[in-house]
Amino acid sequence: MADERTGAAKTVKQFNVYLPIDLVRAVKHHAVDTEQSLSAIVTAALTEHLARESRGRDHRRGARGN
Repeated sequence: MADERTGAAKTVKQFNVYLPIDLVRAVKHHAVDTEQSLSAIVTAALTEHLARESRGRDHRRGARGN
């Protein structure tokens, strides 16, 4: 897997999770339809999720004045 910004190879690690069968099926179809790897899709989804969570925490902290 390569870094999108630099093109350099990233160190990766296998990470097994259990997901609902319907979600696995949908992600596999999406991967084929978009010509992406499952790893690329999951990496993008988790990265976006964590960024949203971080922005939400920052926003909530700002509302409390911390």
